[in-house]
Amino acid sequence: MASFLGRVGGNRMSMPASRLLPGKGSCLRGGHSSVAPVCFASNRLALTGIARPVLSSMAESELTADQQIESIWALGGLTWRELMRRVWGGINRNDLINRAYELAYNFLMAVFPMLLFMLGLLGMLASEGSKIRSDLFYYFQLVLPPMAYKLLVQTLSEVTPASTGGKLTFGLLFALYSGSAGMTQLMSTLNAAYEVREERSWLKIHLVSLTLTLAMAVLLIAALFLVLAGGQVIASAGQTVGFNGAAWIVMKIVQWAVALAFVVFAFASIYYFAPNVHEQHWYWLTPGSVVGVGMWAIASASTCVFLIHTARRMVRSEQ
Repeated sequence: MASFLGRVGGNRMSMPASRLLPGKGSCLRGGHSSVAPVCFASNRLALTGIARPVLSSMAESELTADQQIESIWALGGLTWRELMRRVWGGINRNDLINRAYELAYNFLMAVFPMLLFMLGLLGMLASEGSKIRSDLFYYFQLVLPPMAYKLLVQTLSEVTPASTGGKLTFGLLFALYSGSAGMTQLMSTLNAAYEVREERSWLKIHLVSLTLTLAMAVLLIAALFLVLAGGQVIASAGQTVGFNGAAWIVMKIVQWAVALAFVVFAFASIYYFAPNVHEQHWYWLTPGSVVGVGMWAIASASTCVFLIHTARRMVRSEQ
């Protein structure tokens, strides 16, 4: 759904508007579409991929920059009911449900080798008796439930002697391979959503996929860390520095603002680089990215609440 709504942002190409509105002229540019497109006309921005479209380039639109932004957030003049009807039709037409299953499988396959790599890296860096090991264990004890903390300590104690450069390399390469495979599938899915054909070379596709995979991993892990562990870091810093109530509130706002900024940047990068659409325009926020960021924020906050609640229950059960 977010992929369809994201295309309201206007980072698209189009074909002759006369196909829709005779006499309105042509706006052909970038890429190739196999379907009848939608173009800017009469100051209305149609939703792409929802009614057999591909949006026109904002740069060649007759609308001013302010009108373009206004049209984006006005959803092209559609009502929410009509918007949802077209989104659902686009999802079924492009088989996005099955594509979502494929994406989930590919990205899930990347989680386990990444965990293997991170555990091996921690095992090498946090060797027995090192300061970084004691600091890490102290921090993990603050943010993890007691049972999870004990399991982590036991796992690190077991993997530390067996950590080698070869295992780290294998874990990293396998994680990058699985993650980039998922990103390549995401690029294909966005092409289907935008209804454009893939014309980039095999090398360019995989370079873009690998770059986006690395960037998304860094951004999303950093954002998740801020959401799940930022509160403990702020509390620890507050005890050391001596935050008052107002400073604590400001730090919490900054925590969520920075985390959301990371995710917004991740969505904007995917919408800009992933699909094979020419003459792209960068938009920090589109309806699709707002939906995606909102879903991520709800899921992250729910996970944080779940972990805190679980930790408290475990503490009470041990007492």
